[in-house]
Amino acid sequence: MRSLCFLTLAILALAAPCCSNPFLGSYVGERFPPVGSAAVITRPPSPQTARWIGRADFSTDAVIEPSQAIAAARAVGADLVEWSDRDAGTMLQWSSNTVSVSNWTGQISTAPMPVADTLFRCSARFYRSNSLGGSPLNPGQEPMPMLVPAAGGS
Repeated sequence: MRSLCFLTLAILALAAPCCSNPFLGSYVGERFPPVGSAAVITRPPSPQTARWIGRADFSTDAVIEPSQAIAAARAVGADLVEWSDRDAGTMLQWSSNTVSVSNWTGQISTAPMPVADTLFRCSARFYRSNSLGGSPLNPGQEPMPMLVPAAGGS
């Protein structure tokens, strides 16, 4: 029984970092051995210097830090990450907190409180410098191609 409990805790401990970083949780693409350092870039690198290996896209109401994008890049073997977050609007949710109201008869009614959360749409593109070389750990898992609108198209 003790070994089963230990095994369960060990599995949860290993799975927790993946789930706590939303960039890793939504990552699609090739995976390489982890790199020691990664940097945030503001525009895609030249294909002569680095190749695109994956992407992550998600919505959240949490504050996302650049350090999360960098940690995800290092974990998937990318040394460059281009990421952004933008306001995706407001979402009305029902809170687990309730409000109690006394009506004219003296009865107390409770109802869930509406809460407005601001959502952010986050996107990241992961690149691996050509100088790092190496083969993917999951061959055949290339990211879906980025769609670029045709010139003059709508």
